[in-house]
Amino acid sequence: MVYGVVMRTQLILESWQYDSLKSIAEKRETSLSSLVREAVTRYLSVRSGKTRLEDLKGLGSDARASGSRHDEFLYGGRLARAKAGKRGPARRK
Repeated sequence: MVYGVVMRTQLILESWQYDSLKSIAEKRETSLSSLVREAVTRYLSVRSGKTRLEDLKGLGSDARASGSRHDEFLYGGRLARAKAGKRGPARRK
């Protein structure tokens, strides 16, 4: 499961960590990258005590929020700027 913009990174693992993750990924018929993303998502959810859906709680009560600016609120504007760059600036109705 991938959310929004995907960033490429490099990890240095100990050989036993790599071997274990690779084995689990093969058994699940998924990629090692997908497995690592899942683990990081779980780790961050446990640490913050909330899920991505819970990040939306109270969004409707924010006077500055609008449906056309949801990417900005969810992703800090990074995804909204990326979309605008591909299709030109957003237009107001």
